[in-house]
Amino acid sequence: VFLGLIMGLVPLLVPATKTSPREGLPWYDALLSVTGVALGLYVVLFYPDIITTSGLTPLDRTIMGPIAIMVILECCRRLLGWTLVVIVALFILYGQFSSLLPEPLYSRGAPWIRLANYLYLDPGALLGLPVRIVGTTVLAFIFFGQVFFKTGGANLLSDSATSLMGRFRGG
Repeated sequence: VFLGLIMGLVPLLVPATKTSPREGLPWYDALLSVTGVALGLYVVLFYPDIITTSGLTPLDRTIMGPIAIMVILECCRRLLGWTLVVIVALFILYGQFSSLLPEPLYSRGAPWIRLANYLYLDPGALLGLPVRIVGTTVLAFIFFGQVFFKTGGANLLSDSATSLMGRFRGG
């Protein structure tokens, strides 16, 4: 649910480029948002089936896996820039073409569909540790920070630090 909400909200809140219109919702952002929510709902609705058939790649996962990776990379691009997208793309390409590399980097490699299915649906990939950390720890800290800021705690902390150390250089 958390991943679907994030993939649905990022295209609505973050414009595609600096020159994108700020008023109104472009069709591609609406399509990307609906796609992101649908990808998250797919996992929620079909989770028991996904777990019991985790090694298989039926047609629906064959289609949704690459789409999910593209939507997630687009959300990353909008939020963090091209650097992370290029790094992730290089690792995905390594997963595909590692059988062509020399011995220290050699691996069997994986077909595109199996790799996309793994990256999208496997608990050891995106749906595992990254979503768990963001959904629990990071979200709790953001929520606490916003509550602390809205109740005036940030001003209290800043004023206390200034009154204690303001007379010193760098205080």
